[in-house]
Amino acid sequence: MKFYDKNMKPFFFILALFIALSVPAQSQNVSFVAKAQQAVVEGGKFQLVYTLDSEGSDIRLPALDDFQILMGPSTSYSNSTSIINGRVSREVNYTYTYILKALKVGNYTIPGATIMVDDKKYQSNALSIEVIKSDAGSSNGGGSNSATQYDDANESSSSADVTSSEDLFITVTPSKRDLYQGESLVLTTKIYTKVQLEGLSDIKKPSMSEFIQQELKTSEGISWSLENVNGKTYNVGVYEQTLVFPQKSGRLTIDPTDIEFMVRQRATRRSRSIFDEFFESGYKVTKQRVKSKPIVLNVKPFAGVKPDGFSGGVGSFNLNASVSKSDVVVNDAITMKIDVSGTGNLKFIDEPKVSFPADFESFDVKINNNINATSNGLSGTKTFEYTIIPRYAGEFTIPAINFSYFDAAAGRFITLTKGPFVINVGKGNGSNQANLVGAVRSNVNRENVKYLGKDIRHIKSKVEHLKPKGSFFLGSMMFYFSLILPGLLFLLLYMLNRNVF
Repeated sequence: MKFYDKNMKPFFFILALFIALSVPAQSQNVSFVAKAQQAVVEGGKFQLVYTLDSEGSDIRLPALDDFQILMGPSTSYSNSTSIINGRVSREVNYTYTYILKALKVGNYTIPGATIMVDDKKYQSNALSIEVIKSDAGSSNGGGSNSATQYDDANESSSSADVTSSEDLFITVTPSKRDLYQGESLVLTTKIYTKVQLEGLSDIKKPSMSEFIQQELKTSEGISWSLENVNGKTYNVGVYEQTLVFPQKSGRLTIDPTDIEFMVRQRATRRSRSIFDEFFESGYKVTKQRVKSKPIVLNVKPFAGVKPDGFSGGVGSFNLNASVSKSDVVVNDAITMKIDVSGTGNLKFIDEPKVSFPADFESFDVKINNNINATSNGLSGTKTFEYTIIPRYAGEFTIPAINFSYFDAAAGRFITLTKGPFVINVGKGNGSNQANLVGAVRSNVNRENVKYLGKDIRHIKSKVEHLKPKGSFFLGSMMFYFSLILPGLLFLLLYMLNRNVF
């Protein structure tokens, strides 16, 4: 008797899905999270949102003496079900939304709220909110998020046909204006706006031929915040940060940065009829070009006399040097590593001067960079790797390695020393006397050195059979005989098959 039919498989699948949806969300790993914007204008409205991944009850807010609760809680519910490799998982979210009003300027902390889930109390995270002073030209209305606040704060300014320099401007600010040659500084480009921006259409940056630049990695997109400047509230976003190293001393000027913005404004053109007002959006996008102010830097020359081991480093560094082995035999390769670590213009320093013994063969240095760009400069390690080969036996000394750099904080040169290194070279045996050959000395590194002793062909003592000069197989009697031989064999086989003989 047949108890199972393949057509019942969808039935069991639907039954399993129904059971999964019917099972309530487990409360053993409850997530109760509070969210709100980080800054709000004085008198502005904003949302305080609590999200819970289980069904809860009896939500209680902390004391909010510095804010006024205008509405809430407004509760919403959502759920989603996913099936991956036959495994059904379900996610639920309960959202509790409050509308608050900021009463006065200051920095405030909203403690965590509490809620009951399965007779157990859970507490949310605390929030820090900055309330900044409002200006007369901006709206006091808030929004549910930063984007809504951005629109509300700029509504009055965006209604104008022409954007003034007080409504939209950019600044490029150096982290320092007095510094030494080769010392790093950070240029921060910020956008200040009271209008709604649709994007950037053209950017013109200064050439900065007297500087080396390294862009700092920032989060994708511009993160906006509110800031009060001269009694006016602006939306402020950091556009980019650039690490800069001046390559000469003196009074250096960085030209302005020029950016063209696409500004969304309310159209003031009077409609011809009621139908025009119905079909037109009431907004237009215009172009507005703004420039930053030039920056003047006072770049000081190095103080004191440059030491012999100066490699151009400016910052704070450490030196470490080592050899792979100190007891070797003739033609045995040795690797010497020199590590320079720290923070500064690390990427641009020259290799230290190393004097190898005359009886050593050395190859071009191999350089490895493990460097990250930070606001304090380039930080990490720069490694110089040398391959050397002793050609004669004996005791040899690699002199001490000196690395000098300029400490901008102390205003003086500092020299670091490692070594000397003593290498004992033995004669070795015949197997160690193989010739070590580099392909082209200027391009040889440690990986290019190969033992070729087994590849050398010995001189032949037995004379092979020699042919007279000018004798070739092509055109000879043997050549023509080989051409007619297959035909003769075919004819012979044919005659044998016909019993001719």
